[in-house]
Amino acid sequence: MTRRYLNQGYTFIEASLVMAVLAILMTLSTVSLLGVQEQSFVHKSFELLLSDMKLQQAYAMSGRQNNAGVQSASGVYFGTDSYTLFDGDTYLADAPENFTTTLENGLEFGSIAGKSIVFAKGSGEIVNYSESLETIDITRSDKTNPAIIQINELGVITNIQP
Repeated sequence: MTRRYLNQGYTFIEASLVMAVLAILMTLSTVSLLGVQEQSFVHKSFELLLSDMKLQQAYAMSGRQNNAGVQSASGVYFGTDSYTLFDGDTYLADAPENFTTTLENGLEFGSIAGKSIVFAKGSGEIVNYSESLETIDITRSDKTNPAIIQINELGVITNIQP
């Protein structure tokens, strides 16, 4: 028998070194992907809110009838971490036709929380518009990298910063 078989294969140190390098690479890639996932949550909530606001404005402009068969305004009420779509001139928390959407993973509204935007029937303009309704911001609970929607008194979205 020859000693040729003793020189084949990897040593324990070589295998350990390769495993350590792979572990470091996987850790770095996982950390970088977490930031992308958080940004994706903000973007998804942002896009859904934009869509729902445009839908509520379209309902108000088209004269959609509520459950009582009356054409009415439509609006969006902003909670801390959710928003509610409602029919009528004012938000009623216990109305059965309300539809509430909760924001993703630790996202919340900024200064608009606790306020509502009501779109007038027929025109779609914002009823009782004030500067405090102009900016809608969605942030993580640590208040970093807000997504901002700016809207004017006509209900037109004038600026978007996702």
